[in-house]
Amino acid sequence: MARYKKIFFLTADPTKNAGSIKEYFIENTEDFIAFHFFPSYTNEFSYTEHYKNGKKIFYKVFKHYTGGNRFVKNIIDFSAFSYTLLFIVKRGSFIIVNAPIYCFFSSIFSILKSFQYVLWIGDYYPQKKFPMNIYHKIVDYYNNQLPYVLYLSPPINKIYANKRDKTKFSKMVPLGIKREISLKHASNIKNIRLGFIGIIREQQGLELVFKFLQQSNNCRLDVVGDGYRLPYYKGLAKKLGINNKVTFHGRVDDISTMFSQWDIALALYEESKMNLSFYCEPTKIKHYLSYGLPVITTKTTYFYKELEEMHAGIVVDESVKSLEIAINKILKNYDHYKRGVEGLVNKYEYSSWYDKRLSFLQ
Repeated sequence: MARYKKIFFLTADPTKNAGSIKEYFIENTEDFIAFHFFPSYTNEFSYTEHYKNGKKIFYKVFKHYTGGNRFVKNIIDFSAFSYTLLFIVKRGSFIIVNAPIYCFFSSIFSILKSFQYVLWIGDYYPQKKFPMNIYHKIVDYYNNQLPYVLYLSPPINKIYANKRDKTKFSKMVPLGIKREISLKHASNIKNIRLGFIGIIREQQGLELVFKFLQQSNNCRLDVVGDGYRLPYYKGLAKKLGINNKVTFHGRVDDISTMFSQWDIALALYEESKMNLSFYCEPTKIKHYLSYGLPVITTKTTYFYKELEEMHAGIVVDESVKSLEIAINKILKNYDHYKRGVEGLVNKYEYSSWYDKRLSFLQ
């Protein structure tokens, strides 16, 4: 018997199954509908999926705009979202969104179809000038107004929880981890495969890895993902003369095939309070762990302490020497770090993790 009755879930496509959350909802919801939109740097279309007791019964792509105007694209995406709410989502559903602009007209939609909105705040942008000051006002407004608000990380919780009326429901719900595969350590440590996945933007530490590759003769790097800074990093790899050591794969549908080729995963966020990764849930790190990969990271995210304590990876400073030492240490003690990864994955096992924290949706 399904744990939940009717849930509608909205998020950007690149993060739609972070922490296996979408998969969890599909497995545990009688009537589950998802709406996914794409960031402005892509030309892909938003779409809706409908599942009944775990089986997909409906899929619709909204191919109504092919231009490059970001504002128009957002309007079209919001219109497609509104269409889904009005004509596909069942009356009385929980509406879970992690993009606050999709809370516009929530009071009207709630009256029309008895929806219960849940804002899951997962991002915090430290910039305060226009247009981000407008974004902050929108988040603050819905943080106070909606019946349910969730916070994705301890830093997000610290920022927003005190601003919310204590009589209203709010809760911190970080992401769980699903065990995907347990990797075997490659015996040939003369050819080390390092992996990076994520939105290609600034402050992700790719410059540091590139500098390391300049002096390394036995490491290669796979970069998986798309983003507005992808052309810059392709140019930088060429400029530094490491084209033969870096492969840019773009978006990859079957990520398990890619992950199975890696030895160590990288999440070298730049340590700065102006880096949004300082505040957000480390989805990248938890994604790596789900595939059994030891992780090298910095002290930027709150999760670094747990990663270090469980021996699931190594925390480095932002230097080539520190990165080199960490890679060699993991390779020499690979089984030890693999056991640490296993322990951390068990602690955050996604099914029981969400069962306890999302019981209010029943």
